[in-house]
Amino acid sequence: MILRIGITGFRERLDPPLSLSDIAKFKTSCFEFARKTGARVNSENLKAPNETSNFRTAHFETPNQKFSALVNLHFPVIGFVSRTGGFNSSNLQFIDCLWETTEFEDFEILSQSDLQKEISKEELEQLSPAERIQVKYWKPKRIGDVIFNCWD
Repeated sequence: MILRIGITGFRERLDPPLSLSDIAKFKTSCFEFARKTGARVNSENLKAPNETSNFRTAHFETPNQKFSALVNLHFPVIGFVSRTGGFNSSNLQFIDCLWETTEFEDFEILSQSDLQKEISKEELEQLSPAERIQVKYWKPKRIGDVIFNCWD
């Protein structure tokens, strides 16, 4: 199962605090990845797409492609998205990582097929009641839309 309690960033008020991903390690890994692949990245774009998102982004650019790495704020999970035609966090175009990489060894890199998979009843049962309420309200279609969301 890919989904786990807390991955959406939502919890009940009396629930224990959610874990946090190591964003500094993500940033370091992004710069190492850029150096290895020849992509451009800068520290200013390692931020949230908006104030309600449960992930941070690193935007990369090569002569042939624009793409981003997303890291979930609560679990060390990474997904890659295409930025063809701009970056819109509400309609992410998930892609596979194009390079063999060891720079993100402290993170789990999810594949395009994992992220685009339709949410099953079994996956939903892995979430907390508070998270299931959010899923019911926002109606995400794919696993990736739950892991990387901008719900408020």
